[in-house]
Amino acid sequence: MNVAEVMALIPRAEFLTAVECVGREDWLVERGKGIGGSDLYRVLHEPYDLWREKTGRDEGFQGNGLTEMGQDTEESTLTRWAGDVGATLIRPVPFLRDTVKPWLCASLDALAIMPDGEVVVVDAKYTTQDWRGDIPERIYLQMAFYTAITGLRTAYIAKRDPRGKRESIPMSFAEGEADPFLAAMDSFWLENVVKDSPPDPMTEGEIEAAALERMKGRALVPKMDATALMLVVESELADCDRTMKAAKARADSIKSQIAEQMALHGVKSIQFPDGSVWRYKERAGSVQWKPYALSIGGTEEGSKAFKGSGTSYVEAKHANQDEDC
Repeated sequence: MNVAEVMALIPRAEFLTAVECVGREDWLVERGKGIGGSDLYRVLHEPYDLWREKTGRDEGFQGNGLTEMGQDTEESTLTRWAGDVGATLIRPVPFLRDTVKPWLCASLDALAIMPDGEVVVVDAKYTTQDWRGDIPERIYLQMAFYTAITGLRTAYIAKRDPRGKRESIPMSFAEGEADPFLAAMDSFWLENVVKDSPPDPMTEGEIEAAALERMKGRALVPKMDATALMLVVESELADCDRTMKAAKARADSIKSQIAEQMALHGVKSIQFPDGSVWRYKERAGSVQWKPYALSIGGTEEGSKAFKGSGTSYVEAKHANQDEDC
């Protein structure tokens, strides 16, 4: 389909301009002139950081291995989705800009004509997350915006994970459902970006909460710099780890001495008044290298070169606590 034919499928086409983008650089320039579906979550939850990006103060997220894989597999993901649901895939879709509010723009992965004739928005998502039936807020807001700007009522997520598992997730939106979100986008652009007036920056606690929310459920997450609070926690955690390692090393040394003495005196267990008990154990299948070396004509000194798990150990059961060594 040519641009005119694609635009004819969009109910709000008379209020939209189809912008020709030649390559990714053109697309980035056009995207930088406004805000779109992928920005809506940040308008609501991270306006200060988004303001810094839209006003050129920060470069913003440039992608990672996961997003690159999503771009590389987008065509096949959408094609297979269309085959799975029996839809006619429509792509590419031109970059769309609202003529009344030119700061509102949309870059759709595809449109599709469903078997019943309904035209829908389709967005490919390559993700390691298991949504477990709950659409993430970020995705809901993005699709709400796409349906609002196009005038369509239904969007489909063509979801794919690194193992190749595919899902088709439909989302329907009522007329006017996205109006509060569009109002927030208008306010952000006109009051903050145009007037170069920063939104209130997030508090440290809000930053931490937002960072944790973004990371929740992810197997792969974007790299992030540590905050002041994280630095304090890291110092405390490092101290705890050092203490634990030192304590374990000391416990292993003590238990080795106990095992040696119990073996020397032929004692299998020692009982304590509080219920604690030490039990001498021999590791199943272990090789006692010193006797073995001597039995085949080797030397005691030569047997020291062989390393491995100890042939015996102490199982120390303390009152209200179990631990093995």
